Amino acid sequence: MGEFLGEVNILQRLNHPNIITFLGVCIDGDAVQEWYIVLEWAERASLQKLLEKEKNLSLEIKFKICIDIARGMGWLHHRPKPIIHFDLKPANILVMNDYTCKIADFGLSIISEMKSSSANRGTMLYMPPETLRRKWYHKAGLSQEADAVPLVPPELLPKVDVYSFALIMWEICTQKEVFLEYNEIEEFCSAICDKDARPKITDTIPTQLADIMTKCWSKGSNNRPDFRELVPQLETARIKTFLEHRAEITFWQSYFPTKPRVPFSDFVKALWRHTAKVNKRPERSCGFESSLVKLITSANSEDFSKAEVSLESYSKLIAWFGPLNERGYFEDFCKIMQMESTWFFPNITSGVEAEGHMSAASNLQNFFKGTFLVRLTARISESIPGERKNTPFTITFFDDNGIIHKRIPRTNEVYSFCLNDVIYKHESLLGLISTLMSSLPTIFTQPLVPATLRYIK
Repeated sequence: MGEFLGEVNILQRLNHPNIITFLGVCIDGDAVQEWYIVLEWAERASLQKLLEKEKNLSLEIKFKICIDIARGMGWLHHRPKPIIHFDLKPANILVMNDYTCKIADFGLSIISEMKSSSANRGTMLYMPPETLRRKWYHKAGLSQEADAVPLVPPELLPKVDVYSFALIMWEICTQKEVFLEYNEIEEFCSAICDKDARPKITDTIPTQLADIMTKCWSKGSNNRPDFRELVPQLETARIKTFLEHRAEITFWQSYFPTKPRVPFSDFVKALWRHTAKVNKRPERSCGFESSLVKLITSANSEDFSKAEVSLESYSKLIAWFGPLNERGYFEDFCKIMQMESTWFFPNITSGVEAEGHMSAASNLQNFFKGTFLVRLTARISESIPGERKNTPFTITFFDDNGIIHKRIPRTNEVYSFCLNDVIYKHESLLGLISTLMSSLPTIFTQPLVPATLRYIK
């Protein structure tokens, strides 16, 4: 009952977007009364359940979860009377329908009174060396050795939660349970306390996050960052994980430093404001924006009001058409998107669609060998696996064997096309298509222009 009342005492004081909302207490039963804490409903249950059930969470969601936890913990640690959680783990973090994370289960938490503590509480897997050792000795019946372990000074008590957070970040990134390689408590405690064992940093963990993680699980608690430092560090890490070039990083940090996604209208305003500073910018038009919104968002109409641009989709746009530099902003892209009578079909993203248009045009206007169109390999707003990430365009054309699809990869800002073991390259897509039409006139003779679709319909 003491732990129950202690949790109620803490919960009723808390009001933050990343802390679970306390609604009240419920008493059930007549003879034997059972007490329950009533909290707001978390549609996706705990973070532990989410990581088990929803495999392959997007990197955007993983960053959001990390930042939400850091925000909530930063608020707890910096209240007038700080609260140390002492049992931070995936099972004690609840997830809303929109993946907003809220910290819960304050049964082992304390309101810091600025005095040293043994901090001998929490789940051993997530305890840092300075508190795990004492609990390890107590479990082994070594009371004298346990009492000899130094107490954690009050100013370092928050760093206990920071260590736990590092392990949670590792689990979020890998979607695996931490420390599965240990079967015995003795072996585990010795590895953590005496050998500085930590989870393995794998290729699935973004470098920016790995750097933060390793700082947070430092053996010396005074070397671990504060949660209020972690929030801007994580926000910067998110931007730098998706973007490579300094100019693109500066663009997003200047206009949307704390946001992983923004309304399309805000993105376009920022784009035009920024391009005013670098060389020439394209003429702004509804037609251009209509093409852009369909390309970079999941919108299927010209209603821009609900469309959003994510940091991830912006990074793909950069990878496919960038970089942002002194020559201008997506110069090649802007020209392509505004050439309505050319060979580019921004709304076709599948081979089936392309073949349908090519066949219909062939029947209608006697197009056959030498006819071609260029389309997107996939919409930027889609999740693109494997090698397709680096092949933004596909060229669809007729030859003697029927309709052929060949991808146009982009590597080191150069587009290339390979046919019969010959590779054609150019810095711009416009230049590459011109090269193909002049070098292979029998194969790329007549572009299928978007205007043809009016007659196909």
